Amino acid sequence: MLSPTPSISATTRCLDTPRGTPYEVPLESFIKSVLPPLPSGLVVDEVIRKLEKTGKKSSSQKPITRKGRWRGFPVDPESTRVPEETCLRNLEPVFRSILKAAATKTGRRSSLRFQNNPVCVTWSLDRTWDTFPDAFWSRESGCSWYDIAVSGEYKKKETNSEEHDNAIKVTMSMLNCMRRDPCRRFTFGFTVENTSMKLWFCDRTQLLCSTPFDFISDREYLVHFCLSIAYAEPHQLGWDPTVVLVNDRRQYDITVFSDEGEARVYRTLELLSCSGAQILLGRGTRVWKVVQVENGEERGHPMILKDVWVNPGRKREGTILEELRRADYSPYSRQDFECAYLSRVLDGDVFNGPASMNLDGTQAFGLEEESASDREKRSSSADSPHSTSVLAPFPSIDCKVHYRIVFREVCRSISSEPSLVAIFRAFAQAVTALHIMHIAGWVHRDVSSGNILLAEDGTARLVDLEYTHQVGDDDDEFRVGTPKYMAIEVNIQSYIFSNPNPFSPSRTLNPPRLATPERSSSPAAELPTPADSNDSYEIPNHPIFRYNALHDMESLWWVAVYAIFNREVDAPLDDGHNTASEKQRLHAENMFGNREDRFHTLVMPRGFVQKIPSLHPSIRHAACILDNMRRSLVRWYHKVEADLDSIDHTRCAEGLSDIFVEGFTEIAQHGASQHIRFRPFTTATHAGRRDRGSQLSRSSSTRSVLS
Repeated sequence: MLSPTPSISATTRCLDTPRGTPYEVPLESFIKSVLPPLPSGLVVDEVIRKLEKTGKKSSSQKPITRKGRWRGFPVDPESTRVPEETCLRNLEPVFRSILKAAATKTGRRSSLRFQNNPVCVTWSLDRTWDTFPDAFWSRESGCSWYDIAVSGEYKKKETNSEEHDNAIKVTMSMLNCMRRDPCRRFTFGFTVENTSMKLWFCDRTQLLCSTPFDFISDREYLVHFCLSIAYAEPHQLGWDPTVVLVNDRRQYDITVFSDEGEARVYRTLELLSCSGAQILLGRGTRVWKVVQVENGEERGHPMILKDVWVNPGRKREGTILEELRRADYSPYSRQDFECAYLSRVLDGDVFNGPASMNLDGTQAFGLEEESASDREKRSSSADSPHSTSVLAPFPSIDCKVHYRIVFREVCRSISSEPSLVAIFRAFAQAVTALHIMHIAGWVHRDVSSGNILLAEDGTARLVDLEYTHQVGDDDDEFRVGTPKYMAIEVNIQSYIFSNPNPFSPSRTLNPPRLATPERSSSPAAELPTPADSNDSYEIPNHPIFRYNALHDMESLWWVAVYAIFNREVDAPLDDGHNTASEKQRLHAENMFGNREDRFHTLVMPRGFVQKIPSLHPSIRHAACILDNMRRSLVRWYHKVEADLDSIDHTRCAEGLSDIFVEGFTEIAQHGASQHIRFRPFTTATHAGRRDRGSQLSRSSSTRSVLS
């Protein structure tokens, strides 16, 4: 899995799932390029001949019967009266027979075992994140998500709905392996509908499935799959050899390599963030508090280690940090810079491999678009009653590279801070950090609540410079960042404030096309004007859009709005304010999850003001200050975009930075006088309570005993 692999001719059949869209590749290519290689000297045909000869002459014990079927499957599962939960469980003795026959050829014992889930939850809607897959290959040493190498899902019948539900289940199971275990680089799966089996693979870049085969008649493929998985080395099954579990408290020793070849080992003390790992396809970011280890002993002060998957052509965060440090950001001093950003200790791409040092990247596989003749053949077969083909172009794969960086300062997320004073002082300091960056000729492009940290000395640090961009560098990836904090113009990839009279009721709104807040790369959707608004706004045609410093400032404004709307004031519950609190929660959901509301909150004159009464009285003054800042931001947009050809993409926020610092500082002072603190929402709408109640009921009834 670490060496170059043959190319795969990829088809474009896909089954949409909440975890991503899997692309189907020919079975032969999947076996040759994706599965781990067979052990030397092990031949599939020889194992099959051994299976055909095994057992008594009466054939009562032969794994393969005289009719050429696997024992335990005298007829197809859909033709039996056996319940769906048990109709495919005989795959377990089939796999045992294959391994027994292979053991005489290899003299080796399998490192994995195959087993069925004793408590099978058939449908994806009935599953929780604790529900194990219908079947799985796992390490002999345990039976947990940390031990599962391959997830399997069963269906008795072969229909579109069964096939799609299996796809949802297997991707959910594979995500569980990836998100729970920091040792996992990739994982495998399989699905069965009646006798039709598909093989699955996912890493942080791609989700693949093979074309289906009949595991009864095409037994050579089943045997190859079984032997490939059972005799694979841990690194071939996705376990990272540079991450070692050291005790039952889930502490890990993680090796970090520098570009010069230096390797240091760090032991995890506390997991600080793993939100990025909750998505199957993405950066998989995890952040730990760590301490360096030498000769098995901990030494020195705690530090921060960040583990992430990055695009190969992008500058690494450590490189960006050093280039910023060497840049000219006068009138700020080097001390100002050191107080605004983290200090790099060590960083580099991850290397692993049992025999030699290999760059740890997601698997390339050489995916190619299918030929015109293959596409025509598949198109003609797409009318099959069981076909779920979607004719769409296969995307180019930009395989990610595993990267780690260690920082000296230990920080915590601002989202965990309850004090309004500390939060808004940090926002004011974040403005300074952005101003330093802008003066140096860079833009951040991913300002979010998770990227503003509080150090132990109380100062704020602006982090996550992965998407930081130096103006003038070539970069085609303009729509980047965290969607719920993303500037409106960045989302729609167009300038919208160049109209000198934007709120004239006589003008007609051409609504922008925004990416969904959940996924910035999802198909765009049009935004209509709210029915109760008389405001209108024309979106004119403009030159090629470029990210600028104002977009960073807008993202910071959204972060501040999120801070006061997404939590409630820590005060005794007041029945008279419950209704307002529920409206506040609804406004938060709309502003950060509804494309229409988000657009009009920023652009329309009273879009934000109308939401302020839903807040607790003690923080309405803070919201009014944020509205003044919003007005200033919009004015700056109009001033800067009056001449689109002369925008200074880094200096265009000059003057606005001072307004933002003053506004955040005034809010912090107000919070100090009022002793305002936040807490998570404690009240819920009746609908919310009903929803959670039903979910808990369903969860308790379907949880697997294996968990």
